[in-house]
Amino acid sequence: MGTFFTVAMCAVSDRRPLEAHHGDSRPLELKQMILSRTVFKLAAAGLVAAGALTVAATANADTSWSVGINVPGVVVNEPAPVYTYPAPTYYQAPRPVYSVPPPVYYEPAARWEERRAERWEERRAERREWRRRQWEREQYHRYYENRD
Repeated sequence: MGTFFTVAMCAVSDRRPLEAHHGDSRPLELKQMILSRTVFKLAAAGLVAAGALTVAATANADTSWSVGINVPGVVVNEPAPVYTYPAPTYYQAPRPVYSVPPPVYYEPAARWEERRAERWEERRAERREWRRRQWEREQYHRYYENRD
């Protein structure tokens, strides 16, 4: 039993299948078809191999490549990279601000007599507060303790 192509060729051209032929007595159309398929396979394999080598070389070498058509006046090319310095940055400091500090007034130290009078007033206020609390205690005791 032959392959699909041999059976199809024999059916189209009314010839016997390949098993019936002995040696190199194949039909001419079949020889041409096998030859063209073989050439096509070899060409495709060559293109794949060349593409793989080109891609591998490009990936490793970090180079660029282009495809050109030999037509006069037509050039498709990738421009070369251009390296430039970055733009300089300028820093301008803000203008200094000068201001006059507010005036500071110092109160003269209290004299001895003034300090004595202030202390006397503090003691007098403490005595007044103590008397007031004492009076409140007495009032509380009078009201609540003597209710029996």
